[in-house]
Amino acid sequence: MSDDVDVRAATTGARPAVVRRLGSAATWASRVSGPVDVDPELMVIGLPAARGISGFTSGWGLEYEPHRLPIDEPSVWEVTSGRSSQGAVPWLAVDTEIGTVVVTVHWSGNWRFVIIPQPDGLQVSVALHPDGQRVVLGDGESLRLPEVSIAVGATRTQAAESLVRLLAEQVPPSPAGLPTEWNHWWPYEDAEIDEDTFLAEAAVAADLGLDVAVLDAGWFGRADAGSDWVA
Repeated sequence: MSDDVDVRAATTGARPAVVRRLGSAATWASRVSGPVDVDPELMVIGLPAARGISGFTSGWGLEYEPHRLPIDEPSVWEVTSGRSSQGAVPWLAVDTEIGTVVVTVHWSGNWRFVIIPQPDGLQVSVALHPDGQRVVLGDGESLRLPEVSIAVGATRTQAAESLVRLLAEQVPPSPAGLPTEWNHWWPYEDAEIDEDTFLAEAAVAADLGLDVAVLDAGWFGRADAGSDWVA
């Protein structure tokens, strides 16, 4: 982790600490002790000035659509749908003079990144979304807040790869024999799909070593490009 990345306590007052580290990536977490009654902010990340800030929006069939955020004015990157990746992906990339810094929050509900340019850099506040979420603790009570992972790389690809390597060590391996699948819905969304197309794609999936080809909701709508299977 670069010395130019400054991880600080948020309004909870709890100082984040590294719980896992691998190369240029690290996972941070903090423990809050009562009595407190505060917004669920996790940490504040200080970075050099941004040359670019980006993330991915996420919707049904339109996952991982690139989205640029402003670098010269405050912005908020958040999800309020109740699902951590419904609307936006909890992942942020900031291009700086030291390279690219990527940040992700480990939380299955609503989250928020508040991005504020500073005279000498950029501040990113990482939090659970304050609407309906709050940290309330009494005397003697404590709570370990959700983790945040940060990775640095010379390029965005290298930073993302560093983050993936760190997170891969935290995820248990899949059970032996668990089948892999190709699902037709994601590339076609039930438009321009017919039997010949499906069988040809299934053959490619088999050549790639996948085990199962799934026809997902393929009986809805017409095969032409203007078909709306929801209707």
